[in-house]
Amino acid sequence: IKNMNYNPKLKLIWWATSGCASRSNNGIFTNLGEESIWYDANSNIYHNIHREMISHTHAQGIPPGCEDYKIICLIRNPYTRCVSHYIDLYEDNPKLKFGNFINTPNGRFDDYYFLEWEKIGRNPDYIIRLENPIKDWKKIPEASQIIGEDKFNILLEDNFKQNHYANNKSLDKYDPNGHQIVNRFFTQELADIVYEKLKPIFELGNYDKDSWK
Repeated sequence: IKNMNYNPKLKLIWWATSGCASRSNNGIFTNLGEESIWYDANSNIYHNIHREMISHTHAQGIPPGCEDYKIICLIRNPYTRCVSHYIDLYEDNPKLKFGNFINTPNGRFDDYYFLEWEKIGRNPDYIIRLENPIKDWKKIPEASQIIGEDKFNILLEDNFKQNHYANNKSLDKYDPNGHQIVNRFFTQELADIVYEKLKPIFELGNYDKDSWK
């Protein structure tokens, strides 16, 4: 059992997938009221709803008694998520080559978070794509219940009007839409590896196979 983000009032569980703008999306989830982190009493991570020392967790799961809650899950184009992961590792190991990063056995370039859904026995009810957060949040009717649709729309616009975490790393390079430029790293061979291993996310987010180009 893991610590998990959930909202008991709105009956929502939030799977804040790492590398998918979880910090930005946390700004929305925490403004919906009564957001908390359910924590396993056997875990060494302690969280009190009245403290803000822990903002969110990346864990996926369903807290006991929340089986009827709907699940929100963050996803991202696997090509940009892969590059962002590599750039993070490169900061600590500048000798790491992108090709070696992709070809390391056991899928070092991704954590295959979607494989957990079968173990949990549930797929997400709502998907928030890093590339379209405002559009996707508006598809969640529970999200605007607390603060009203007008205020919710303002919250979305204010929260996602710019990427506050861009250009933090030496290899960061973004296009005019604020997305990591990835064709400087990929070859067709490397892109094919990522596509085949992460095809479920490509299909779920309607991401094009050639979107790395």
